[in-house]
Amino acid sequence: MKKRTLWIVLLCLALMLSGCGAGTEAGLEQERLADTSGTAAQVEQAEASPSDVEAAETSEAEPSAETLPEACMLWYDARETGGATERLAFDVPLAARADDGVRFDEGYSVRKTDGTYNDLALDRTQQGDFLESLSDAVRQEGSSGQLSWAGEAYHALTIDVTDGMMPNVASPFGGVLRLNVSGDCYVDGGGADYSCFEGFDCVLITGEGSLRFENTAGLECGGGMLPVPAVVVDGDVDVCCENFLAQPNEGCGLTVAVLNGTLRTDLLRWRNGDMLIAGGVMTARSISTFNPITVTCRGGVLLLDWPSDYEMTFVLSGGEAYLAGPLNEGTIVESGAGILAAQDVSAAEIHGDGASVLGGEEAESWYFQTTYSEDWINAADLNGFTWDALTLADAGGGWFAGTLTMENVTAEELLPWGALWLRLAGENTVSGEVGGTGLLVEGDGAISAGNLNLWGWGGIHHPAFALRGASVTTGGFGMGCNSGEAGTFEVSGGSFTCTGETWMQNAAMTVLDGEVRFDGPCNLDSGSVVIEGGTVVFAEGLWLGNGDITVTGGEVIVPGGADGLIAENGSVRIEGGTVREP
Repeated sequence: MKKRTLWIVLLCLALMLSGCGAGTEAGLEQERLADTSGTAAQVEQAEASPSDVEAAETSEAEPSAETLPEACMLWYDARETGGATERLAFDVPLAARADDGVRFDEGYSVRKTDGTYNDLALDRTQQGDFLESLSDAVRQEGSSGQLSWAGEAYHALTIDVTDGMMPNVASPFGGVLRLNVSGDCYVDGGGADYSCFEGFDCVLITGEGSLRFENTAGLECGGGMLPVPAVVVDGDVDVCCENFLAQPNEGCGLTVAVLNGTLRTDLLRWRNGDMLIAGGVMTARSISTFNPITVTCRGGVLLLDWPSDYEMTFVLSGGEAYLAGPLNEGTIVESGAGILAAQDVSAAEIHGDGASVLGGEEAESWYFQTTYSEDWINAADLNGFTWDALTLADAGGGWFAGTLTMENVTAEELLPWGALWLRLAGENTVSGEVGGTGLLVEGDGAISAGNLNLWGWGGIHHPAFALRGASVTTGGFGMGCNSGEAGTFEVSGGSFTCTGETWMQNAAMTVLDGEVRFDGPCNLDSGSVVIEGGTVVFAEGLWLGNGDITVTGGEVIVPGGADGLIAENGSVRIEGGTVREP
């Protein structure tokens, strides 16, 4: 699904851009090497640092400008001519209005954590609070040419934020705010009634770390006069904000541009403006707009639960878009390159056939989405259950969104409407079945279930079980899907025990670490088994109908030793580790 590609784009230096500089009008005569995959910082909830997580990546064949229809050229060069200036592979000239990006003599303001409001002093000649007095995690940096868009650079109020709180600054005149994020950071809005970064034309978030918006109504910027997007995410950074209230600026139709990194939100809400995903990952539970909206997928991954009720246009020139809901009537899809998979696409008007645009069982989605409801928890007491809709993890070959934390609870069954990402604390019991299209388990607790059954349906052709910690015990385990395609069984930590029968229709079983124990029969109709580490016990042997069994590390305990590993129509290779009898 995700392969890194490097591609070379030839563009012409004559940059005669009007307004926001759509990619079809822009060009640079210089040859540039651009990594279009983007990098997405993994979220804290996935227990991985941003540098450890590979980003969302573009589709196999990078389309060229010559092969795309004109309708799919919107924002084609945006990532190569915009974002954090130092990332670009050419000397970016200053825009004619570069000075409008920052005005130190105008005076900024700040909303403090207690909700009070005051002037912000950026030097000793100004009255107000100094940044350093509000948070020891921030430091002001140089402002020159910090943001580029359409091949031109703008000055910006630039602040480094390192492992701590970013104050909620505001601008009386517009301009650009650039945040260089390092480590685990957050913005305190000062209260649920107050928005963050009001008055700025653009907020550029970059760096290497994570930034959470807390104690706020949301991120509200844009609506100004600079021809740049309202929000730009560009870096190995993970940005989490529950509500987006941004709007586009005069001369630029983009409200949000994700060029690298990860942007997670619950609700995208604005009156007008478009979206661009050119790299990295963007996820949203819903879109609420007052006007038609255009979403351009140039690269990276878009994960969307429910599209806007208003008319939407999807411009596909690369990357991947996975929608849990259907495309509504009036939706237009400009199909140039890439992937769009939705619950149903029959109501959409599809132009061209360069991209894969499929719905229902025909689609192949890698979005393990969860629609949370207390109805499917089926527990007499909901205390101990905590839902977080804004988490995101790359696991099982796809993307899990939304975490259900269980702490010392008892339930009759867990049958989610979609997949399930569990974080376990304490001892938990499900007397009946745990199901879904996929299951990701983390934490330091344990769960015991009567039966664990994962089945892929609709667009989920590859059901997944991924264990990254905690202890899972089940009386039986089954996995398969309507399409018959391969699922994933992966253990990289923790312990898994099946006391009864295990059956997988078609699966790639991988054990990297941890403890795995199959006390009953373990049968795979087809697929593969790879054991690289940990301890794996097959108390009644392992049977694989079609495929290979490979052991490169760890310890495998099975009656008969290597003879207890049976690949009916394949091979058994012992290349490392230990395979022994009980």
